[in-house]
Amino acid sequence: MKEDLAVKIENVLNDAKVKQFLSDIGHSDIVQVKRVSNAIGEIFMYCIVHQGKTNIDGDKAYEYAKKMDEEFFECAMSGERLEDKRAGAIKESIATELGIDSSKGEISKEEDQQIKDYFLKIM
Repeated sequence: MKEDLAVKIENVLNDAKVKQFLSDIGHSDIVQVKRVSNAIGEIFMYCIVHQGKTNIDGDKAYEYAKKMDEEFFECAMSGERLEDKRAGAIKESIATELGIDSSKGEISKEEDQQIKDYFLKIM
């Protein structure tokens, strides 16, 4: 299973959009190394959470990493606030994978349990 996950992560990191994103933020004027390191970490997190899928969509991983890159600056690099944002973004990405509309901010108890069950499968 670990080899399978490694291949999935490698495929996502080789996705053209992901590569361009990492290159763009790596050439930015602001904390390049930390920013790229965080983005790669977020991509790993996304892949770990969604490792049960046959293929991990590079576009979705890119969108997640881009969102978290924006959150990184909004939280002024505060680890605690960023962790809350990360948890929300992961929950949203799982909801999307499960076809749960979380855009209105409210989901049922059953949908919330489905999201938790999906997440706990990786443990």
